[in-house]
Amino acid sequence: MTENDTILCQTEIRDWRIAEDSTEDLVGRQTEDWLVQASHSAYHGLTLTLKAPDGSDRLVDIEIDQGNVVVRSYRGDEPDAKMIIAADATYVSSCSEIGQLGRKLIRYEPEDAEFHSGEVPVNMGTLATEIVATGESFRASLEWIGEGEDGDYRPADPNDRPILRFDVSQEGENGEWEDVPDSSYCTQLDARLPRPIRELAASLILKTVEEAHAAGLSLKRVCERLSWMDEAAATAGDTAPFLKTELIAAAE
Repeated sequence: MTENDTILCQTEIRDWRIAEDSTEDLVGRQTEDWLVQASHSAYHGLTLTLKAPDGSDRLVDIEIDQGNVVVRSYRGDEPDAKMIIAADATYVSSCSEIGQLGRKLIRYEPEDAEFHSGEVPVNMGTLATEIVATGESFRASLEWIGEGEDGDYRPADPNDRPILRFDVSQEGENGEWEDVPDSSYCTQLDARLPRPIRELAASLILKTVEEAHAAGLSLKRVCERLSWMDEAAATAGDTAPFLKTELIAAAE
């Protein structure tokens, strides 16, 4: 993300339904205004900082590159996506620098698709930042990417909660981190857990994968068992519950 100069202007924007007098479709803080600040980026482009009522930020960088408009979206220090508006068409792609594991965060949906509310869950704030535990040859990432108990998180559903997902990568021969096949699973961990517990969980995932690899076990089967990790298991830090069944099967 580029560093910004002095703010050029500041204003507030709101959901279009308010102007259409259709606020019955809005819940919670969705009726509140967003603060928008416009400033020059370091490359003399334009950066829009959109501050949501829940305190979270969305950033959009707009630049001109060889006659094309380039738009990058951010929710952290690295861009989620890049859109190139050219004369002949609009191109959308995930940026090469996105994330530690190169996950595809862009979701292509029909224009009339129903998205989750767009609000960051209560008490989430910056707690949703990615936690990465790195070993000698493996790396485990734990992050909330908008998922709940069943599909996308639904904040209006009192029985739903934001769930953390983990991914595992392995260092390749060229020194680059490569995704381990079949190693991306949701856990039973609430994304609002304190950072120290989430760090323990990421470390336990890494330790379990390392021990499984050393024992010649199926990483896919072990990662499936890791998907049942809850707060108690993360705090205990014991790999045995996730390896025991696989070790027995390997010995038979």
